[in-house]
Amino acid sequence: MPKISDTLKKDWLILILILIGFALGIYFYPSLPDKVPTHWNASGEVNGYGSKLFGAFGLPAISLATYLLYLVLPYIDPKRKNYADFEST
Repeated sequence: MPKISDTLKKDWLILILILIGFALGIYFYPSLPDKVPTHWNASGEVNGYGSKLFGAFGLPAISLATYLLYLVLPYIDPKRKNYADFEST
């Protein structure tokens, strides 16, 4: 199983994209309204709102959490030996 530092070196582009998401959130945060639309119905009308904080940082935070989960899963999986068989994919 590869070390986490090797994986981070390999995934530099993913990390940069996540950082860009946070940077854009910081940049646009002051100009966002207090209620940000987060969900639309089939007719295209807004039927869900979120906070300004979620609107700016929600997607980058979910992306970061998902990336970290994929980093940790091989180390907590009881059948972790199978990850070596699928490393190329």
